[in-house]
Amino acid sequence: MGIIYGIEEIVPKNEEYRLVQNDVVETVDVCIIGSGAAGAVLAKELAESGRTVVLLERGGYHEGKDMNQRDADMIPLLWKNSGFNFDDNLRIAIAQGCCLGGSTIINDAVCFDTPNRVQEEWEKLGVDFGEEEWSSQLKRVHNILHVSEVTDDELNRNNRMLKEGATKLGLKDHRKNSRNCINCMQCGFCHLGCHYETKQNVLVTYIHHALQNNDSKMKVYCNCHVDKIEHKDGLVLGIEGDFENIDGKKTFRLRVNAKIIIISAGAIASTKLLIKNGISQSTAGNGLCLHPGIQVVGDFDYEIKGNQGIPMAYTVHDFGVSRITDEAIRNSNYDGSEFLLESIFLPLTQFSIALSGSGIMQHRTLIERFNNYAMAGIVVRDSNLGKVSLTSTGRASVSYEPGENELKALAKGAELLAKMWFALGAKKIIIPHRGLSIVDKEEDIPKMMEAITKDPKNLLLGSAHPQSGNKMGKNPDDSVVDSDCKVHGFKNLFVCDASVFPTAVGVNPQISVMTVASIIASRIIRDWNAKYSDLEINPEIGETCALSQPMYCLRANLSEMFDSTHTQYGVDVLVNSSSEKANDTNWTFDPVKMTITNNSHWKGIFSRDADIPNTLALYFGGFWKRFNKVGEETTGTTHPYEVQVFAANKAQERELDKFGKVIVLEYRDPPYNQFYDVLKIVDKDTILGKAFFGNPIAGNEMLTFSMSRKYPFEFMDEEDHEMLYSKMKKPTLESMVGIWEGQLVSDSSWSNSVFRFRYYFEDKKKLKNDYLFGNVLVGTASVEEKEDHLEMHDATGSFHDELRQVNQDIVIGKYYSPSNFALGWLPQGPSFIHVDESKSSIYLPYILKRIGKETAVRNSIG
Repeated sequence: MGIIYGIEEIVPKNEEYRLVQNDVVETVDVCIIGSGAAGAVLAKELAESGRTVVLLERGGYHEGKDMNQRDADMIPLLWKNSGFNFDDNLRIAIAQGCCLGGSTIINDAVCFDTPNRVQEEWEKLGVDFGEEEWSSQLKRVHNILHVSEVTDDELNRNNRMLKEGATKLGLKDHRKNSRNCINCMQCGFCHLGCHYETKQNVLVTYIHHALQNNDSKMKVYCNCHVDKIEHKDGLVLGIEGDFENIDGKKTFRLRVNAKIIIISAGAIASTKLLIKNGISQSTAGNGLCLHPGIQVVGDFDYEIKGNQGIPMAYTVHDFGVSRITDEAIRNSNYDGSEFLLESIFLPLTQFSIALSGSGIMQHRTLIERFNNYAMAGIVVRDSNLGKVSLTSTGRASVSYEPGENELKALAKGAELLAKMWFALGAKKIIIPHRGLSIVDKEEDIPKMMEAITKDPKNLLLGSAHPQSGNKMGKNPDDSVVDSDCKVHGFKNLFVCDASVFPTAVGVNPQISVMTVASIIASRIIRDWNAKYSDLEINPEIGETCALSQPMYCLRANLSEMFDSTHTQYGVDVLVNSSSEKANDTNWTFDPVKMTITNNSHWKGIFSRDADIPNTLALYFGGFWKRFNKVGEETTGTTHPYEVQVFAANKAQERELDKFGKVIVLEYRDPPYNQFYDVLKIVDKDTILGKAFFGNPIAGNEMLTFSMSRKYPFEFMDEEDHEMLYSKMKKPTLESMVGIWEGQLVSDSSWSNSVFRFRYYFEDKKKLKNDYLFGNVLVGTASVEEKEDHLEMHDATGSFHDELRQVNQDIVIGKYYSPSNFALGWLPQGPSFIHVDESKSSIYLPYILKRIGKETAVRNSIG
C-alpha cells in the first residue's frame, strides 16, 4: 500500500496519511514532480510496473469531504496563488490547480479527444506517436476515467441556451460534451472541487488505484516545493525542495535521488524549474500557448439559473480545430484563429470577479441579475505567442500578447454569442472589456467587435489551459524534449505535461495530456531494462538535516539530535592549529565537493529556522570558538563576530545527569562565568552544542548550535572569502556573459540575493556590465582585464569591483571603496564590510551565482 505524506494536520481520509516531522531523503527508481493530469498517470503506471515511485505535489491533500462549495474557502485551498495568477500585464487570469490531483480537481470534467488535425500537425513537426499506440493509450485513459457523453436530461438551461442559439444561427456542428463523471450530482461547483467525489479526477482514479495496490511502493509528498535539480554532464543526480505550509512558511527539506526524474508541474512551473536550474535555457518557455478566451453574458427577462447544473456540457465546434466541416468558416469568409464556443457558468464569487462593470453601483446592479444570465465562453486555439522566463526575484514571468488572428477569433466568437443571446431575447450583452462592457442592442455588435480588435489592452482575458513552451521535437535548437519526452542532452530527465505540446491542442486538454503521459509511461516501462535500470543512484543527501551536516537542521531537530547522540572524542580533538589566522597550513578548499576546511577555529552555526529571533542570530549572532592545549589543560576562547568580546573558557570531560558523557566549557571571567556550554563531538570536524545560564540542566538550555571546521561553501565567513579569493584565477571575458545574482558575505551569514549583473559584449568587443543593486541603484560598468582579476568601473570612478572565478557558475568578488589612509586603521568592519589594510580601503565581499542566459530572464536589469 502506498502512503501520502504532508505537513498539515488533517482528519482521516481515504488514503493512509502521515505527517512529515523531519527532513526527508528518498532513494527511488522514479521521482515525478507534479500530481496533475500527467504526473498522476505516470506515477500509477510506473508504480504498477514494479518501480519505486515518489510523487511530489506543491499543494495539499484534500478530498470531497473537505470541499465545502464555498469560494472563500476552496479557492485558497485548491487554486494556485488563490486564483490570483496572471500574466505580466495583469490582463490574463490563468487558472491552475495547486493540490493533490492538480487542475483535474478544479476543472469542469470536460473530455475532448485530441483532434485529428492536431495529431497530423504534430506528426509533421516531428512528433513520433504511432496511431495504434495513441489509440490504445487513449482507450486506457477513457476506461480509467469513466468517460461518457452527458445525457439530454443533464443539460441545464444555460447549456440548452447555447444549443438553441447555435441552431438559430444556422450552425451545424454543435454537440454535447463527454465528461469524466459518474452519477453527477449536478451541483454546479466543479471549480471548487467535487464534494460528492463523482468527478473522476486523478485523485480518485489514478492516484487512488496506485496507492491501494497491495504491492505499491509509491510515496506521495504534499506541501512540497521543488526548486533545485542537481545535474552534471547530462545526468540528473537528484532534486531538492522544501515543505511549505499554506502560508508559505518553509519547514522541512526534501532530497530525492532517482534513476529517472520527470517534471510534470504544468506549462509555467515546469519551465520555471528548467530555466532556474540552467536547463534548456535557450528553448524552455518559448512559444507558450494559453487558449485565451472571454465570456459573453446575455441578460434575459426570465430566469435561467445557470449556476444550477453541469456548468460545461455543450460546445459549438463549427469554427474549432475539432470541427467536422468547414462550411461555417467558408460561408462567413472567416480567416482568424480556430475557436470553440463553450457553455460555462461560475459560482457567484467567481462570476462577480469575472464580471466587468464601470463602477461599484453598476457592478452591484449587474450581480443582482445573476439568475437571469446565460453565459458561454470563447476558447481560442492560439499560436505559440507567449514566453515564460524568470523575474529578478526568481518567480515565473508570463509575457503574452494576443495576435491579430487571436483577436479576430475573440471578436468573431463574441459576435456569434451576442447574436445568439439577442436571438433568444436578451436585453443586453456583457463582455469583459473596460472600454465597452455592455451592448444594449444588436446594431452595436460591430462596435463590440471593433473594441476587441482595436483596443485589446482593455480586454480582460482568461486562460485555463496553459500549454506548450517546452515543445516536443527532433531538433534541440527549437525544442526541449524528444518524442519520448526526454530532455535533449539528458539521459534521465523528462518533461511530460501540457508544456510539451508543439502547438495548442485547440480543445480542453485534459485527455490529450493524459494520453501523452500514458504513452510515455508505457515507453519507459518498455525500455527500463535496456536504458534505465543500470543507472546508478547518487547517494547524496543534499541540504537536509543529518548528524554529519547539522548546519542544515531546524532548532527542534538539532536539539533532538543533541539529546540522542554521544560524544565520540575527548577534549584533545577540540584543539585547533597553532595559527590563529587562516593560512596555507590550516585552510583548504575542495572545488569538487565545494567545502571549506578552516582549522584556525571552530565556526559556530545556528539552526535554519526562519523565525525572527533565529534570523537575527544568523545575521548578527555568529561566533567562533578556538581551543589550545596548555600543559594538561584544554583552554578556549569564544568570540562573537560583531562585538569585541573574547571570552576565555576551560574544556573538561564530564558525566552529566541526563546528558551522559559530554564536554563542558566553563567560562572563567565575569560576566561570562555564569554561562556554560555543553558539547558533543560527532566527528573530528563536527560538534553539537547547547548553551546554559547557570548549571547545565536538561531542558533548560538557552540555545542549541553546531560548530564545524569543515563546512559547505555557503557558510564561508569573511576570512574564508579572503582566502578563497587569493587562490582563485581570473575568469575569461567570454565566461562572464549572461545574468548573475549577487549575495553579500559576512562573518555570521550571507545575505539574500541583493543585486543582479548582466554581462554582455558591446559591439562584440567591449565587455559591459549592467547592474541593479537593491532594486534601486541602476547603472552600467565597463569591465577591464587586469593581471590576476577582472575589474569593473562605473560612472562614479571612485568605487570598483574585482572578480575571480571559482567555477563556471560562481564568481567571487570585492566591491572596493576609494583608498583612504584612515580606513586601514579600522579595527573591524561591521557586518558585510571587510577592512583591507594593505590598500587602506574597505570592501564588500560577495559571491556571484550565474542565473543563466539573458533570454531566460525577464527584464535582466530593472
